[in-house]
Amino acid sequence: MDFLRSNLFGLSVLSMAFVSPVANASEIESNQDAVLACIETIGGETNWETCREIMFEPCASMSVGSTDHVACLKSEQTDWDAYFQDFLDLVNSKLTTTGAAVLADNVGQWYEYRQSRCNSVAEERAAIGFNPEAAGYGCVIAETAGIVSELNACLSGKSTSPYCTIKE
Repeated sequence: MDFLRSNLFGLSVLSMAFVSPVANASEIESNQDAVLACIETIGGETNWETCREIMFEPCASMSVGSTDHVACLKSEQTDWDAYFQDFLDLVNSKLTTTGAAVLADNVGQWYEYRQSRCNSVAEERAAIGFNPEAAGYGCVIAETAGIVSELNACLSGKSTSPYCTIKE
């Protein structure tokens, strides 16, 4: 778990600024591509706030924290989880057996981290009057976008994470 917290999360955040355009975009296509493309240009052409606006644009017309807003965020989380799974499947198909085993362990730890982190965010937001469900879903979406960015870095040959050993 320490590796994940100190390295994988850090690498996913760090990779947001350094990865190239979506690797094998023809193999993975969804409406999350715009967010990933934005994340990949943070520090150059764009910033996190711009990417966050794109990320939450599908729910932007709704009153924040309303029932409709929460339902929209929940749906978006489902879409992001599917997008993540598509990337994970693609990366796993290209990794060595050892790399896939390391990634599987890291992903299990990442799910635990994401749950803990987003529960904390929801509690913190509730304490200041924000809808905790909305905060929780928003956190999960943002964390998932970060890990997808790391997986894309692996596919693009830009990841230095130990799991990222591509088959020859």
